[in-house]
Amino acid sequence: MPKQHPNIGELIAQCLAGQRLAQRQLYEQHLPYALTVTRRFGVASRSTADVVQEIFTEVFSHLAHFDAAKGSFLTWLRTIAVRKTIDFLRKRENLNFTELVAILPERAPTEELQLDHIPTDELLLAMNNLPAGFRTIFNLYAVDGYKHTEIAEMLGISASASRSQYARARERLQKHLQATKKKMTHDYE
Repeated sequence: MPKQHPNIGELIAQCLAGQRLAQRQLYEQHLPYALTVTRRFGVASRSTADVVQEIFTEVFSHLAHFDAAKGSFLTWLRTIAVRKTIDFLRKRENLNFTELVAILPERAPTEELQLDHIPTDELLLAMNNLPAGFRTIFNLYAVDGYKHTEIAEMLGISASASRSQYARARERLQKHLQATKKKMTHDYE
């Protein structure tokens, strides 16, 4: 989480007044968070600067529309970061969710995935090994807390397709993490 300015409302007001120092401070405080979102969705490191630029261009061009009564600045920023990252993946990486849905049969949900005991770097590595569509839906549902109906609307797929891709992503993560755990156990024997 970025360290918040003592009064984010005051910082935003200074930004809206055109104070460059305040704009820089807002950018620098929230840059690590925006980078985390882009990396979590699997944006290649060579492209993160482009996506972050799009995120902050959107933030600063719509800063006057931010309404603290509707939620925190960080929540507002996360929404922009997620949407801009998905837009980037869709355009640059040719992310297409309907193709994945069409070729994969329905499966019954597997047992719940336990993520609490998994080191963050191992989880990110496992997530980056998922196909882009699975990774995107897993992030939107499990990490960002969107509902499957919201994900479906965002990505232009059905809610059932979102649910099934989430189940498949969870299943692949489980397999990857179990294999990693076995390998680690074997390496220490």
